[in-house]
Amino acid sequence: MATVIPKGKVFYRVTNHRKPRYQLFQPGFNESNSCWLHGDWINLPQDEWEARKDQHQALYGDMSKKDQHHRNPGTNPEDMTEAQRQAWEHYSGESLLYYQDENGHVGMMRFAMSGCKMRPKDADALREQNIKIVRRAKEGDQELDYGEIYGVPEDLLTDADAETKDPWDDIVDQNRKQEDQMFEAYLESDQPFMHEMACHAVTEVEKGIIRSEWMEATGQQEAHAMSEEKALERYRWYRQKLTERFGATAEPLLERVRSSENECARSNLDSSNGVLFSFVLPKFEPDGSHEPWGERDVPWNRTPAAEAARAAASEEEG
Repeated sequence: MATVIPKGKVFYRVTNHRKPRYQLFQPGFNESNSCWLHGDWINLPQDEWEARKDQHQALYGDMSKKDQHHRNPGTNPEDMTEAQRQAWEHYSGESLLYYQDENGHVGMMRFAMSGCKMRPKDADALREQNIKIVRRAKEGDQELDYGEIYGVPEDLLTDADAETKDPWDDIVDQNRKQEDQMFEAYLESDQPFMHEMACHAVTEVEKGIIRSEWMEATGQQEAHAMSEEKALERYRWYRQKLTERFGATAEPLLERVRSSENECARSNLDSSNGVLFSFVLPKFEPDGSHEPWGERDVPWNRTPAAEAARAAASEEEG
């Protein structure tokens, strides 16, 4: 773990600026593993600095003697020492929060935390960018109130009446729309390489269909999956656009790209004994129907049953 101790292990200083700055070095503290975190040099008025520097040095001067390990037990805020509490309230690590911009785009953003709250300077930056934090979100079977958990100011939260859902549903949907837009851009190009990329986009949709079928057949649940009806509707749209652009040459071009990708997938599956997440694609018709896929055309050793068998074998060997 990188050091958080300032040079010379002295936690106060006077800078060499024309107008000297009187500073204390304030580290951070991680409550989940009781580790000291990187901190900042804090500017203080000279009289306050004079009054605090010796006590501050006494609080943090022995930090170099502390064992730092990410697996150490945590420390609850109510059990923290004065030094730990002060450091935790200054900087307690980073959190990933879901946000929504003024255009309705949903994404994830990393924030520095002070204790269990967003830092004021980050809140000010969000106001300038007109970005809101998703107020509530589903994570698995849980519904989490991010405003309450992370102390986000009320004016930076999405509408209180907004539907509580898994933000990844929106993120995945946005990504699919971007993929559709890129596909159309490939078709508009006059470059042969872009035409191959358009066919690659079609095979990616085919992989999604086969992956969903394989996961259902092996008892796995695919997160944020499209319904079969929507997936086929999307695929038919891709094939229609491809045919409109290339006419009679669309099918041979698609088959050439699919064949090349299948060679790579076949090699990945065989060399990994069916563990790598690769799929050998069958021939697809424009309506989304396709030839059956074989048991060795999918990750046959990456199913719940196969993983359970490996775990049991490992226990026996151990």
